[in-house]
Amino acid sequence: MEYFKKRKHQPIIGILLLFFCASIGFSSEWKLYPGAKRDDKPTQQSQEMARAAKMTNVRSTVYTTSDSLYRCLLAH
Repeated sequence: MEYFKKRKHQPIIGILLLFFCASIGFSSEWKLYPGAKRDDKPTQQSQEMARAAKMTNVRSTVYTTSDSLYRCLLAH
């Protein structure tokens, strides 16, 4: 029974660690891939879908590239 009493705070510590790691990941600056080009048709479609869903503060832009995913990941 004492084993379970000692581990009472373990889930709380895990959740705090998860939030800490997520905040670091989201706080980093996002850079556009140099070979990416704006694709107007999917950009327009995503904006129309956001309006249809009554999402007023959403602004999306779709970029595409012919480079492989591996090359895109190496650029960052």
